[in-house]
Amino acid sequence: MIGALIAILKRRPVVKSLPKSAANARDFLDTLSDLGGRLDRKEISKNEFLFTAENELKFLAEASFLEGAGTKFFFDTESEQYLSDWVREQAKWLPGLIDAIKTNGMDDNVRRRLNLWGDSLAAVGGIGHIMANRDVYGTWISGDTNRSCDTCDELNGVRKPLGWFLDHGYIPGQPGSKSLSCGGWGCCCRIVDDEEKRLLPIVWRWQKKPRYITSL
Repeated sequence: MIGALIAILKRRPVVKSLPKSAANARDFLDTLSDLGGRLDRKEISKNEFLFTAENELKFLAEASFLEGAGTKFFFDTESEQYLSDWVREQAKWLPGLIDAIKTNGMDDNVRRRLNLWGDSLAAVGGIGHIMANRDVYGTWISGDTNRSCDTCDELNGVRKPLGWFLDHGYIPGQPGSKSLSCGGWGCCCRIVDDEEKRLLPIVWRWQKKPRYITSL
């Protein structure tokens, strides 16, 4: 079975242009949903689930990162370390997901957890954009004041190079943020350039019909 999974991954079609971060997130959710269903039906083992999910996570995280950074971006120590740490951190939650599926099947709680993974994967593109444009200035704009946290309120109107926001961990809408009081959950804030064009987040996921930036 493992050999068959490796063969499937190797047959992944070569794309001429990198997929968008949002599409990557949807791809990962589709993969996890399919794997979860197969695990629930006992068609695959826990190890097979982990093997396929982690490989898919690595591939799509790199694609999302490059979509934000641009195809001419060359990976350096910082970017490689970030992706490695991010994949390792996300992979830690996979065994818990497996236990939840085995206990309750693909219920609403499991599907909510899958959506959080989609948000996290989509945010990787924003990190790529920052790392490729560290010296570009941006201004933090708070979102819905009913949902903003103390950290976001303090950042409102702050104009700094994108690298400054990254170094301090101030990434709008990054799920599980340890630097924002809101934890990034449901964050409606954004960073805009001097012409008020949105720089971050790349995926505007708080609208009923999400729009995606087509060029950076």
